[in-house]
Amino acid sequence: MRWTIRLLSLLPILFYLSLWLFNEDVRTQPTLAIFFQAVLTVVLLAAWRWEKTAGRLVMIGGLVFFVILIAGALVRGDMSFMAALLAAWMLALPYAVLGWLFFNLGRQSERDAAAAADR
Repeated sequence: MRWTIRLLSLLPILFYLSLWLFNEDVRTQPTLAIFFQAVLTVVLLAAWRWEKTAGRLVMIGGLVFFVILIAGALVRGDMSFMAALLAAWMLALPYAVLGWLFFNLGRQSERDAAAAADR
């Protein structure tokens, strides 16, 4: 289970890296959302080692990323509220779900360690 979650966490990481490498606008005009996505990517990598703590940070970060994306789209005025909601949901949901999975994995590891210590 641990490696399945880790491999799934590579998907948003690869998405961010491809966005950074192949989109000239991202490199020349970084936004708050791109910066926050970079921070989330680093924390997601940290979740490989500190599952419970970093998982909690990724969950919270996914929700904050959701709000940042909606606010940015509405301030720019280039899309309707429903389109901004859908786009933000599609970009932020993987981080929130992966954070939840890492958090639960960390909790399960703690339970297993406690059960092994009781034997």
